Amino acid sequence: MKHISNQRGLTLIELLATVVVLSIVVAIVSSILFNGLKLSNKVENKAKLQQEANYVTTILKEQHQYGEKYEIRLNAEGKIILTNLNTNKTTTIGNDSFTYVISEIINSCMEEAIDCTETVDSASFGNKISVDPLVEDFHVKIKIIPKKNSEITYEITTILSRM
Repeated sequence: MKHISNQRGLTLIELLATVVVLSIVVAIVSSILFNGLKLSNKVENKAKLQQEANYVTTILKEQHQYGEKYEIRLNAEGKIILTNLNTNKTTTIGNDSFTYVISEIINSCMEEAIDCTETVDSASFGNKISVDPLVEDFHVKIKIIPKKNSEITYEITTILSRM
């Protein structure tokens, strides 16, 4: 028998060790990649909710500062209906991708920076909140919930006042 003394190649154990190490590296890299994508989507959705809340707040602020007595309610689709009570002009605010909850804070201690809200009237389908900007400030809480992913919500509490 001839004995070959200079053989080059990999043994089965070396090949298996390489496959195991590469699969561990691939698992770690893919885990980091998928977690990054998930976090990116979450941040993007939160930013969209913040933009929508700013838009709704801006419309309500303009109505409160420059308009007359108005009422807020939600329609069957969950959009905000803003009605000027003197002219009966109706404005629909909202995006089909979101559900809205508008609440009037009746008695709060915002000046003392503590949460002591006693009563909250919510604008819901069929329920209305009437506001007279000449008489009162409007303490409002707006909650926006995406229809596709209700795990993420955005809530803003503000006071609308006329200067």
